[in-house]
Amino acid sequence: MRQTIQNLLDSPISTTTIAKGADVPWSTVADLRKGKTSMDKMALLTAEKLYEFATANKQ
Repeated sequence: MRQTIQNLLDSPISTTTIAKGADVPWSTVADLRKGKTSMDKMALLTAEKLYEFATANKQ
């Protein structure tokens, strides 16, 4: 799960597209991408939403 989410965050998909597609706040995705927020501190619900988005988009 962690690697799938990291691949999504490292992908060229825009922060806005990820945020809207995963139904996660834009600032959350941006903070994760910049390293401001650690994946270790991410809420489980957020992780699940990002993972579902990533697997649906084969990231």
